[in-house]
Amino acid sequence: MASYPYLISRTLDPLFGVFIGVASFYAHEQRVGRKPGHSLNELVAKRFSSEKKQ
Repeated sequence: MASYPYLISRTLDPLFGVFIGVASFYAHEQRVGRKPGHSLNELVAKRFSSEKKQ
């Protein structure tokens, strides 16, 4: 049997890894939760909306 160095392909393996990481983070955030106003989506929205105002 030949061993293959890539799971999917050379270019798709890193993208697949990032996708799995982001999906697992969001699943964890949905399960555990955070204080109101401190979720990742709210913090990112607050960060980018404050840059536009300056």
